[in-house]
Amino acid sequence: LNIGLDSLVAGTGDLYTYTVSSSNQSSVAAEADRTAASADPITHVYTNPTLENVTITYTITPYAAGTSCAGNTFTYTVTVNPALTATTCVTADNCQLGNGNIQVNIVGGTKTYTVDMTGRYTTTTNTGDINTAVFNPDKNTKTTSGTETSVTYPNLPGNATYKIKVTDSKACIVGETH
Repeated sequence: LNIGLDSLVAGTGDLYTYTVSSSNQSSVAAEADRTAASADPITHVYTNPTLENVTITYTITPYAAGTSCAGNTFTYTVTVNPALTATTCVTADNCQLGNGNIQVNIVGGTKTYTVDMTGRYTTTTNTGDINTAVFNPDKNTKTTSGTETSVTYPNLPGNATYKIKVTDSKACIVGETH
């Protein structure tokens, strides 16, 4: 986070204190409360190892600079999404018939997801780009619907190296090579 508190209230030059709470303190601990009034922004990094969103709530009290006069307390809530991860399940090509597949399972991050696959294959007679040899070029990139968390690439040849890249709607990226 890097939240300038002056941007949250009318006027500028105020000082702020705040308390912080987490909806899952044991997994995503809230940062320490700010008890000394300051104009510094809220800067903290949260990592969510769970499979559910966690909310961090700041209860903020502004003070007019140079006085001890408190303004109206307000809250600011941050949602910490689960970390984006992707695992793959590979079914090998049987007898070089081009019948292998890769299933990409996605957890965390922010839906929707875009899954890109690229690769190179080698046979005794040919080396080529998976993008042109196996797929219609527009089939390499698959975008999930709002509820999908899995994408399958079917009919893959063996003797290949495949690169999978998953990007969520907040531009977080993970990848694997097979």
